[in-house]
Amino acid sequence: MAAAVRVGLAAFVSLALSVADSGFAVERCLPLREREAQTEKTGTVCQMLVSGGRERTYRLYAELRTDGAARPMILVLHGGAGSGIGAEWLTLGRFNSTAGRAGALIVYPDGYRRQWNDGRPDVDSEAHQLDIDDSAFLTDLINALGREFPIDAARIYAAGISNGGMMALRLACEHAERFAAIAVIAAAQPSEVDCEPQSAVSAVIVAGTDDPLVPYGGGAVRALGKTRGVVRSVQETVGFWVRHNECLEPPTAVEYADRDPDDGTEIVHSLWSACRDQTAVAFYAVKGGGHLWPGGRIYAGERLIGRATTELDATAVVTAFFASRARHPAAR
Repeated sequence: MAAAVRVGLAAFVSLALSVADSGFAVERCLPLREREAQTEKTGTVCQMLVSGGRERTYRLYAELRTDGAARPMILVLHGGAGSGIGAEWLTLGRFNSTAGRAGALIVYPDGYRRQWNDGRPDVDSEAHQLDIDDSAFLTDLINALGREFPIDAARIYAAGISNGGMMALRLACEHAERFAAIAVIAAAQPSEVDCEPQSAVSAVIVAGTDDPLVPYGGGAVRALGKTRGVVRSVQETVGFWVRHNECLEPPTAVEYADRDPDDGTEIVHSLWSACRDQTAVAFYAVKGGGHLWPGGRIYAGERLIGRATTELDATAVVTAFFASRARHPAAR
C-alpha cells in the first residue's frame, strides 16, 4: 500500500492558515508540489469513497502484512482550515513510524472543504452550514477499510486537534460503540452539543491553559478574527468523561519536571484509571501552553497561537494511551 508522496511544507502552512478550499474533495487529497527543496516522503496514499452522496477523500498509511492479523486503526483528524496531509505533516508522521509500523492502519481523512461539522450550530463553514454528516463519513470510512483489511473492532481510535478534536468528541458521543478511545488536543466540548454516549469510552485530553483560540476556561472560540461557536471549559470536558465513565477513585496527579524553563510552560498530568469497563481518562494541562499539538510542528507564530511547549510529545502520549486501551467485551 505504501507510496512515496512529496509534500511542500511551506505551501501547506500557507494554505492551512489563510486559504479557503476552492476545489473538489479529490484535489485536497493530492500532494502539494511547490518548493521541491522543502519536501519529505510520507508513505501514505490518497483514496476516495462516496459518503452521503459526496466524494470524500483520505490518506492511508498501511504497512504490508501477510499474517492476516486484525489491525488497530487510528483516525487522525486535522484542525479547521487543514487537511489530512496537513495532519500528517503537523504530527511529523510519527503515528506512521510508531503505531503504523507496528501494524495499525493510520488514516488521515479530509474534512468537507477543510472543516469538520463537529456540531457547533453557529459556525459559518460550509461543513456546518450544510450540516455535512461527518460522523457518517467517518464510520463509513471505518466500514470501507474493514472490507479491505482485517480490522480489530476493539481497537479503533480517533485523535484530533481543535476542530478535529471536537469532531473526535462528537464521534465518541454518537458512536461510542465503535471507539475504544479518543484523543482531544487543543479542543473542548461545544456548549450547545448534547453528549449522550451509549457506552464508556477512554479519553486523553491535552490542552494549553493560555490557548488564544479555544479558551481553556470556556467561552467563544476565535480564529482569524471570527467567532466560531462557544465551548465548555476544558475542566468541564474532562469532568464529563470522568463522570460518564464512572471513574470512582480520585486521579493520580503528576507534575512533570520543568525540563526547559525558557519555554514558559509546565505539564500537570492527571489520570483516572479505575473506570467502568476498564476505561480511563487522562488529562495533560499544559500550563502557559497555546493552540498547538505538543511535540508537533510549530505552524504559526506565538502571537497567533500562543506558546509551544517542549515538555510533552503528544503523539507519543496518545499512541501509548491507545495501545493500552481496547474496548471491553461488556461494552460491545
